[in-house]
Amino acid sequence: MIDFKPKDLVGKAALDELDEQLQREMDEANEADEDKTNTLNYYGDEYESWENLYTVAVYGTLKAGCGNDVYLNLSEFMGAGITMESYKMEVKEVPCLFKDECFSPVEVELYNVEDVKDRNFIDNLEGNPWNYKREIVKIVAEDGNVVPAWIYFYQGESNDQSEHYSCYGFTS
Repeated sequence: MIDFKPKDLVGKAALDELDEQLQREMDEANEADEDKTNTLNYYGDEYESWENLYTVAVYGTLKAGCGNDVYLNLSEFMGAGITMESYKMEVKEVPCLFKDECFSPVEVELYNVEDVKDRNFIDNLEGNPWNYKREIVKIVAEDGNVVPAWIYFYQGESNDQSEHYSCYGFTS
């Protein structure tokens, strides 16, 4: 367990040290139980492992030009696509995709996120599994092929009165 006191949290160096300690503990916990299908995120929560599938379908602020796109700069852009199934996407403060409410397919961008630190960072950014939960869906890529990809579903409540969208951000 992490041993720190509030006085230790002074300055960037102390925060960086805490960050590194958390990452080491996460790595050790994951390495100690490699046969498990679940791993630990930054906060110690269990979530689904990446199962050797590194394709991520993004529909919101991780899309190009939408604010958090910088976190995918080192990942390979694979092209545009659309979900094979229909979902409901609401835009609250940020886009929220709901798995159990079907309105229309959702336009996505596909990225190959090979670096484990980038994958862990995206999981933490999305609050996987308690804020958004990462699950595998089928995507129809722009070349017509159907590919499996991870997508993040919002875990909060849908607003039945809100508008729903099939696309967020810039479109070509």
